[in-house]
Amino acid sequence: MDVQSGGFYRLTLNAEEPITAADFANFQIAIPEISVENASVREGDRDPDNPDRPTANLEFTVLLSEPTVVPVTVNYETADQSATVGRDYQLTADTLVFAPGETEKTVTVPVLGDEEVESEETLLLLLSSGGGPAAGGIIIDNEATGTIANDDLPSGRGRAGNRFPTLPYKTGLVTFTTSGSCLCCPFTWVVYGSVASSCFVS
Repeated sequence: MDVQSGGFYRLTLNAEEPITAADFANFQIAIPEISVENASVREGDRDPDNPDRPTANLEFTVLLSEPTVVPVTVNYETADQSATVGRDYQLTADTLVFAPGETEKTVTVPVLGDEEVESEETLLLLLSSGGGPAAGGIIIDNEATGTIANDDLPSGRGRAGNRFPTLPYKTGLVTFTTSGSCLCCPFTWVVYGSVASSCFVS
């Protein structure tokens, strides 16, 4: 059984004995719809000794609306937005194959992190049928956004050049202890987004 243009299946019957009659009045096969979901990840820090090694992965979920009895294939490829291939992520392109009965697959895009304080960056994952109908399915959502979130925080510096520790990103209450001459000095937390990220002596 093969999918045809226009969303129809062609059914081929093979039998040892000749088929003298067949009734397909109630024969219906649903053709699944193909879609893809957005993804996000924190970038991580690049290893200076191995700068081409990915620091994180964007995991895109590609979905079929329902299982089918034949394999379903769809092509995918990444594309730049504010993120740049080779600098922020690795080019990813291939063909995804759903086996009969499967309704969910994952596309993994390797991320190349850094230690720069920057805005979050985005890329696209594009689905395509290679110029014809997707084999076994219909693409209804051919684009998803991958967000690479910054996880680098600026360090603070005291009036006399004393350096305060940069706190790791986390949610909830952050508790820390200071020591030394700075205990007598008032200081202020500078907040970037929702994270208290650096401290400066006033």
